[in-house]
Amino acid sequence: MIKNGKPTLAGFMVFSKFPQSEFPGLAITAAVVPGESTGETDSNDARFLDNRRIEGSIPEMLEESINFLERNMKIRTIIDKNGKRTDRYEYPLVAIREAILNALIHRDYSRHTNGTPIDIKMFTDRIEIISSGGIYGGFPVSQLGRDNPESRNSALVRILEILKISENRYSGIPTMEKEMKKYGLRAPEYIDNGRQFKIIFRNSLQQKDSSTDGVFQNLSEREIKVLKSCIVPLSRKEIAQILCLNYVYTSNNVIKPMIKKGLLVEAERQGRTTRLEIEPSLRKQLGISDNE
Repeated sequence: MIKNGKPTLAGFMVFSKFPQSEFPGLAITAAVVPGESTGETDSNDARFLDNRRIEGSIPEMLEESINFLERNMKIRTIIDKNGKRTDRYEYPLVAIREAILNALIHRDYSRHTNGTPIDIKMFTDRIEIISSGGIYGGFPVSQLGRDNPESRNSALVRILEILKISENRYSGIPTMEKEMKKYGLRAPEYIDNGRQFKIIFRNSLQQKDSSTDGVFQNLSEREIKVLKSCIVPLSRKEIAQILCLNYVYTSNNVIKPMIKKGLLVEAERQGRTTRLEIEPSLRKQLGISDNE
């Protein structure tokens, strides 16, 4: 923690009251996006539903980041076979903690990247956690969780192990995958482009649903919501209101692609207003009865 009478970077990041006074970029930016890609807006043209910069020591940033995601997650009520009710977050918090801790421990802290914060974005269908620096030593992504890579920041790893914040047993990846599997979710995705390392968690909205097989298995929650809403003819404006999205964005990025896919068809036209409905032959596949 101390070298030549001065704190090391590892010691500074763990024990300083405010490390960003010396290293402003060694922080976390976190945002909640009202859609599936950056730039989408809600009905009030807001680009972010929640947006903040998280600063402090590594232990403080870890806990504040988890709290940020926790308060923005959906909560589902689960009834087990014994009739017991429990509330469950959209993503397993244990897996989220491991991913953020991984980013804080293994990011590149060199002078070349110390101006770049860790970036956390929560979309409607996923969470992305991006940190500077690829996997240390050219370790292949395919071997994560199977072999043990070298550590870029060994002093930091040791300090956090002593503090019992990290186990340093290379259990983070297996833990994330196990927790996602317990939730019935896909395993995390790992992307390394040499400059950045990204972990992606997909939520249950992207999983195959028993009522939406065949042509529907690859649809997003938003597309399924539009189809179920369009059991009665709706205008583009009405669809945008249902999705709480900007009219132009909805028309260009949701409705037009769905028409092109053959999911929506024109039902009626009144003046300049066109109403759309679900393609009739697809109603049964979506589990919509003819009486709905």
